[in-house]
Amino acid sequence: MRVAGAGTNDAAGPIDDKTSGQVTYAYLVACIGSILIWLVFYIRASPANRRVTLRVSAVTALTGLAEPLFIPTYWNPPTLFDLAQRTGFDIESFMFSFSAGGNATAIYGALRAKAQTSVDSAERRGPRDRYHRLTLVVFPLVFIGLAAATNMNAVYITMVAVSAGFLATCLARPDLIKLIVTSGLLFTGLYFAFFVAFNALYPGYLNQVWNLGALSGVMILRVPLEEVVFALAYGLIVACFAEHFFAWMTAKRAAADDRI
Repeated sequence: MRVAGAGTNDAAGPIDDKTSGQVTYAYLVACIGSILIWLVFYIRASPANRRVTLRVSAVTALTGLAEPLFIPTYWNPPTLFDLAQRTGFDIESFMFSFSAGGNATAIYGALRAKAQTSVDSAERRGPRDRYHRLTLVVFPLVFIGLAAATNMNAVYITMVAVSAGFLATCLARPDLIKLIVTSGLLFTGLYFAFFVAFNALYPGYLNQVWNLGALSGVMILRVPLEEVVFALAYGLIVACFAEHFFAWMTAKRAAADDRI
């Protein structure tokens, strides 16, 4: 959950001692809440979608390794054992990345099932599909390149990299554009509602933890615009990524049927 400190400084500062006790476990609470949503999606999913959700969650959990790029320039949340402040890494980021990726995948999987999208579709057999797997590397390459070559805030780097990855997917699989965009918007709605509820539970957390001075300053119901755009970007790129897993599972089942 990209929640960073108010003010005009370039980096979010540490939490004041008077308020630290109130927010020390707020990020952990948010992670637990997100995992509970993940469990609901997981239980309601079909066995095949469960497997994909679990696999994608395991992969997206690794994005927690990028947290040092966000701390403290984007945010500086209190974490268990003060790991974020001492190392740049923290347990909560891996938890949240795991659940958020799974939630986005579950939404995409449900939409995909209703649309009856299949790897056997005419578009999958089209000439552009041969490039679809190559789109997997666009997002990480652009993200790493911008992170190494520029001083952009990590949240904006993420947005640009996701845009590149999504565009590449659109070129390779235009039949999936509507599905992926719908999934991204639904995930954004879920993320936004979750954020609003979190703000209600911890009304002072946003100003204490976010580096609002480094952002646009635009708020939507006390949610930074960057968080809304980040959620949309995250939902889009996870859907693009999850499609490869769903396609692989479909191909695997088809191969098994051919052997019978």
